[in-house]
This record gives sequence, structure tokens and C-alpha cells, in this order.
Amino acid sequence: MAKKKSQDIITDVSALSEIKMKKIIDEFCNHLERGFSEHSFVICEAEKIEVIISILDSKRWDNYYYERVKTALRANLYFWEKLGISGLKNKKNFNSSMWMFYIKLRFSKKFNHIELNNNKADKKIEIDFTEK
Repeated sequence: MAKKKSQDIITDVSALSEIKMKKIIDEFCNHLERGFSEHSFVICEAEKIEVIISILDSKRWDNYYYERVKTALRANLYFWEKLGISGLKNKKNFNSSMWMFYIKLRFSKKFNHIELNNNKADKKIEIDFTEK
């Protein structure tokens, strides 16, 4: 994985073009779908993702970007479930204790660490970073 240069890290969402915002959402969703945590997305913080989603969805008649991230979050859980099921079937070189520890830590209460609120008035996504 290539290290992100400081100019690639987003500090000001208002300076982004709509095309760049869409690309960031696609990269964020791809990151999640590959099993990585939303906390390890290097390009920008989750709070900025929330702002980008709000901006993009306010220009549409539907909640496409909100739903896209929500789907990616489900795909993230699926990634880890599939890994565990495959590992438990094969058992060769699979550390089930480590997998179970990770699943409990990350998904103890399904999406407890992520709360997606779909309120048409403000289209806000909240991601809680408090450690449990």
C-alpha cells in the first residue's frame, strides 16, 4: 500500500470539487469493503466523510452516497464473517482466537461504533469514535 503524501490528505472539504468528493467516497467505500476500519482511512477523517456525504446528497433527489457508505459498512462485516467461516472450515493457518477477539472488539454490537441517521432534513451521518 502506497504511503499517502501530505498533499493527498484532506484538510478542507470546502475546497474540494464535486468530482474529488465522489472519488473520496468511492475510495472510502472500497477501503471498508476490503475489510479495513473506517478509523484507518488515511485520506481524511470520518467527520469529513460525513460532510462530503451531506454535500453530495443535498445535490441529489435520493440518498445515494449515504446508502453507498451504509452498504460498504455491511460489506465490511461480510468480509470478516466470510474470513471467519472460511478459516473455521479449513482450520489450516487460521487463528480462530485472534479472529474472534477482533470480531468481538470491532462488531460486539452490530455497528455500535457507527450510527447512521437518515434524516431527510439534514442528512447527517454520525460516527462515534469513543472506545468501548
